[in-house]
Amino acid sequence: LLKSKIYAVEAAKDDFLWVATDYGLEYVSVDGIRYDNLSKTYLGTSQIIDIFYQNDESLWVGTTSGLLNVNTKNRSIKRYSSKSSDEKYRIDDNVVFDIYHDAKDNLIWVSTRKGVSIISLDDFKIINYSMPHPIRFVFKDHNKHTWFITLANGAYKALASQASSIYDNQKIRFEHYKFDKNKKNGVSSSKITSYAQANSNTIWFGTT
Repeated sequence: LLKSKIYAVEAAKDDFLWVATDYGLEYVSVDGIRYDNLSKTYLGTSQIIDIFYQNDESLWVGTTSGLLNVNTKNRSIKRYSSKSSDEKYRIDDNVVFDIYHDAKDNLIWVSTRKGVSIISLDDFKIINYSMPHPIRFVFKDHNKHTWFITLANGAYKALASQASSIYDNQKIRFEHYKFDKNKKNGVSSSKITSYAQANSNTIWFGTT
């Protein structure tokens, strides 16, 4: 690798990997040969936080300078930012923490300091949904409930029945899970650093 500090890894076709490093993006084979790379200067950002490989011509890149959609064939870049003059490419905040692909509804969920931006991969319509706290992760569980994991205020859960209200940009009432010293069976900290879904109706949270 051109740089050893790694922020994210995504599997591409034929066991190749896209690796987000302190250099930028590096495309490597399973036996460690680098076939391509794009520097942070070329991408126009100082740091990459997350990546999502959609297909051989579309790599989504979350950065501290907005969301990028990189065509890995011709190296063209579509830029989504809070300063975009085109509403089709405008998101609420430029610091992108997490990119989640909802395969069932063909949506990209992007978490930022101001909430989430939801991008339809069918028509590329954007919905910017504001939240009161920065969102570190967003995902859907096996029951299609949507979870918003904050940096320091625990987790918010939106029921599957509330999805249409989110897509219509309406305020909803969330289930809120945060640290409470009086709840022995509550979360151990409001600062959640990671999560993993089990095959059953169980979600594991890592905290500070």
